[in-house]
Amino acid sequence: MQGSALSGGDKIFIELVKKWRDKLDITLFLSAEGAKICERQGLGGVKYEIGASDKFSQRGYLRDYFYRTWNSIKYSKCKNLSSGDIIYSSSDFGPDSIPAFIIKLRNPGVLWIAGFFLFSPTPWQRNSPYKGKKWFIGLFYWISQLPIYYLINRFADIVFVTSEPDIPKFINFKRGKENIIVVRGGVDTNPSNKYLNSNNIVP
Repeated sequence: MQGSALSGGDKIFIELVKKWRDKLDITLFLSAEGAKICERQGLGGVKYEIGASDKFSQRGYLRDYFYRTWNSIKYSKCKNLSSGDIIYSSSDFGPDSIPAFIIKLRNPGVLWIAGFFLFSPTPWQRNSPYKGKKWFIGLFYWISQLPIYYLINRFADIVFVTSEPDIPKFINFKRGKENIIVVRGGVDTNPSNKYLNSNNIVP
């Protein structure tokens, strides 16, 4: 989680925690920015641990990215998880995925669930959203995603994606299709399902 906006991956993360919190003992390892987002979304009933402050949040995307990644790596080295514990990295960004990889490497018995919801377009694609001043950010995102994809594909136990076409990209010698799960957009459908099954529908 970075900035004040809520990404699709953030929405998925929040809805998953809401579904899991009554069944699991959950601790969220977050940046200060991430904690503020979760609080605004009413994500209570779980423990929070802050691994990086927001002191660089107004000093540019790249500076904040590297600061949070570095602090998350240092923080992950202090965490002692046991075999059978579950760690969920909510996106392919470095501050989320690299600490999870380090924890998995230190303790292979930990179950790593990795969210990978969007493959970055190459910066020179005609329909790339990274144009003009955003071109360098797009280039950085594309380059930084390559090693993250390798780490997730090689070491994660379960991968969450948002579309069926992404499933084959994560099938390998240790992970079959059954461990690649399509998660749809982070929208909680329970309220709409409850309404559609009620007698309150107006034709």
